[in-house]
Amino acid sequence: MPEILTPASVRWPEFLDRLSHALTDGLPSSGSSRCGGDHHHAEQIMEQMGGIDVDATLEVLFELGGGCDCECLMNIVPDPDDPVTAGVA
Repeated sequence: MPEILTPASVRWPEFLDRLSHALTDGLPSSGSSRCGGDHHHAEQIMEQMGGIDVDATLEVLFELGGGCDCECLMNIVPDPDDPVTAGVA
């Protein structure tokens, strides 16, 4: 059964690392990004990682404040009081 990726997932750090590299590798400054205002990179990364329910994960990411690739990196942080992001759900 495919996983819904959340900040509580053991695969979350790998996802964030890969997403960060996809958005910034080879760019001239750390303030630059390849974010196109969508989840293009996140979708590709989840498909490459395998075993992830991409559509359900995108819904969760959006609900957690990740409306696009760069917002997934900047806005979604584990909250110890939230069972979804803290890993107690």
